[in-house]
Amino acid sequence: MVLYVAVPSRLIGVPKPTRPRRERITASAVSGTVGAAVSTPPYVLGRLGLLMLGSSVLRIPGLILFLVGATLQAAAISSVKALKLSATFVEARQDHPTAQHPH
Repeated sequence: MVLYVAVPSRLIGVPKPTRPRRERITASAVSGTVGAAVSTPPYVLGRLGLLMLGSSVLRIPGLILFLVGATLQAAAISSVKALKLSATFVEARQDHPTAQHPH
C-alpha cells in the first residue's frame, strides 16, 4: 500500500515530509489501521463466496457473494488510495506555506 501513494507522489514532485519521525510513524499506523478496517469486510465476503463455490447447493449464492465482495474490495482499495494521496498533498502544502495562495 505504501507504493500506491509514495511512488506516484514522488513522481509528480511532492517533497518528502519534514515532520518528526514519531509523528510520521503514528500517521502511518493510523492510516494503515483505517485502510485495513475499510478493506477487511469486502475481502471476507470474497473469500466466503469462494468457499461457497465449492458446494453444488451454494454455487449461485457463492458466485453472487464473490462478485459483490470483489466489487466492494476494488472500491475500498481505490478510496483508501485516494485518501492517502490527498493526505500527502495536504501535508506537503502545510509543510510549505509559500505554496499556499491567498484567498
